Parts: sequence; structure tokens; C-alpha cells
Amino acid sequence: MPGHRPEWTVEGLDAGSNSVVCTAGVRHCRDMPVNEEDPDVAAVIEREFALQTPDVRRSRTACLELLDPQFREFGASGREWDRASVLAMMAAEQYVPPEVEDLAVLRPAPGVIVLTYRARRADRTTLRSALWRRAADGAWRLMFHQGTVVPPGGGARHPA
Repeated sequence: MPGHRPEWTVEGLDAGSNSVVCTAGVRHCRDMPVNEEDPDVAAVIEREFALQTPDVRRSRTACLELLDPQFREFGASGREWDRASVLAMMAAEQYVPPEVEDLAVLRPAPGVIVLTYRARRADRTTLRSALWRRAADGAWRLMFHQGTVVPPGGGARHPA
């Protein structure tokens, strides 16, 4: 995003697992499989984690650049959000970025990238999915986001 430097930065690539080691604010995220040579994936990951920073969330201008006009979210709270309602919520909230892990990247179609990951907070863990699409102006924008609460002691992974 022009003029914006998110708090998310890549610390390096773990060559043994082809995973990115990064920081998002003061939180740590590991084991993020990505294709380091795919600039679209890198741009989408940067944008997703920019939305995890309090300064970006409070900036209407920044959020308008990141959220698709048709944005929709099914929140972990069970609430449905559209672009206008999520902009109002983010502007007013006291946000603490979660610890993020298990990031996976899918490319289901040209101009579409789906990110999935776990977001851990002191009070709960959620599974997150984010669908990003390339807009006519070439920018990647978040079109759909979903959070699903993992029950305490739950969230076992099934083998692929």
C-alpha cells in the first residue's frame, strides 16, 4: 500500500521448511508456507497483516484501500459485517494483534488468493480465512473474511 509501512516484517526464510519467520507487531508468527518468488502472495500477506495493526485499523483511508467495496465478514462473534460496519467498528476498537500461526496460501483462480491461519488471543483461538481479489486497478483487496472460534481443548488438525 503506497505510503504505508505495516508493522509486519519478514525476518527470514527457513530454508529447511520453506517457511517464513515474521513478526506482526510485537506478536510472533512462524511456519508460514509461502512461495517467496510470488510477489502477489507476498503483497496479500503484507496486506492481511497490515489489517492486524491498530494504526491501520483506525485509519479509514488505509482500510478503504485494503477492503473491497463488496467486503463481507462472518465474525467469530457470529455477527455479519459489511464494509461500512467493519470500518466503524475498527475505528472505535481497542485492538491487540493476535499471535498468528499455521498460515496457508491457496490460489483457486487467477486474481484470487485465499489465506487461512490460526489467530490466538489470551481468551480464545480462532480459525481465520481471508479471500483477496485483485481489483481492476491492480491492487489486492480483501473481499471476504471469516473467523470460527475453536472450542477450548478443540481444534485438532485432520491429516491431509
